[in-house]
Amino acid sequence: MKTLIVMPSASCHGGAEAALLHLIQQRTAAGLELKLVFLESGEMVALARDFGLEAEVIHAGRLRSVRAVFSTVRAIREVIQAWKPSIVLGWMTKAHIYSGLAARGTAAAPMYFQMGLPDGGVVDCLARLVPAAGALGCSEFVAREQGAKVRHPVKGVALAADVSHASASASPAELKKKLGFAPDKPLVGIVGRLQHWKGMHVYLRAMAQVVKTMPAVQGVIVGGVHDQEPGYLESLEKLRAELGLTKVVSMVGRQTNVPEWMSAMDVVVHASQREPFGIVVVEAMALGKAVIATSPGGPEEIITDGEDGLLVPWNEPDALASAILRMLQDPAAAAQMASRARLRSEDFSTASYALRTASALRSLLPAVPAAA
Repeated sequence: MKTLIVMPSASCHGGAEAALLHLIQQRTAAGLELKLVFLESGEMVALARDFGLEAEVIHAGRLRSVRAVFSTVRAIREVIQAWKPSIVLGWMTKAHIYSGLAARGTAAAPMYFQMGLPDGGVVDCLARLVPAAGALGCSEFVAREQGAKVRHPVKGVALAADVSHASASASPAELKKKLGFAPDKPLVGIVGRLQHWKGMHVYLRAMAQVVKTMPAVQGVIVGGVHDQEPGYLESLEKLRAELGLTKVVSMVGRQTNVPEWMSAMDVVVHASQREPFGIVVVEAMALGKAVIATSPGGPEEIITDGEDGLLVPWNEPDALASAILRMLQDPAAAAQMASRARLRSEDFSTASYALRTASALRSLLPAVPAAA
């Protein structure tokens, strides 16, 4: 199935970019013939070419420039007319503004991949005005949210986590010592870029309650500052001090060896508000960790509460603290959940994700009338 993917970003800095690379890697097994158009230059262009794909760069410029938009649409249309794909897939809603318009009047079916929750921002609103044969959402949760705002069908496609190398290099105790923590004390951590919706402040408030019951507990926040919320780090540091957690919870910034940090943790917390999917959740489960995540959101489709992890309502520190204590005070039950979590994570391999994506795209293709 010939599919032209239009990608607005060419920098490897998020889940949407990782999802594209996973699809590229597994495209042959999924029966997909891909070609890429990037709307900016960046390292992903070279990566795509290294995987044997034809990748073009069409510099889109600023969306607010009408002239630049029309020029980009025209250039994408020329690629469509020359390559003749069955589908033109905008990777994220911003891309669909260009690719959907470019596909009009051609034989290619315009579609897009909704990688986050729909919002009232200019980009999402403009994208919803562009006709589409259908769309993909990065979870059933996202598909339902987007489906309520558009007339075309939206199919949920759970993303993948590359868990092929999900094995700890050492025991949790050894890793704790290596990373500067007491090896004989429990470690509860949270991983993610520092954004308010990621809920690090909720984690801190929960930890303030946990330490009252288990004074020996240690905590860690792994993640760097997000460009759009530079002040969140300062607010977290202030809250940590107010709660008396300066010596309890470490804030270690962005780390390149995140699996090692998660492997050192006894409990991995994911406290996001309305998480679209939850790749970190799958990664932690693949490492055989006791995982606590929030609902509503994508994690509800990953974790079966009480079976392979725990789910708590977002922004409820009391509930999160109770869940953390449940894991720490009953290590046998936590170990059972962690074991089942490792098995569950296998459902989110890159290979199964590519097959899900290809199947959803085929189901959205308009029916071709039978010959008379």
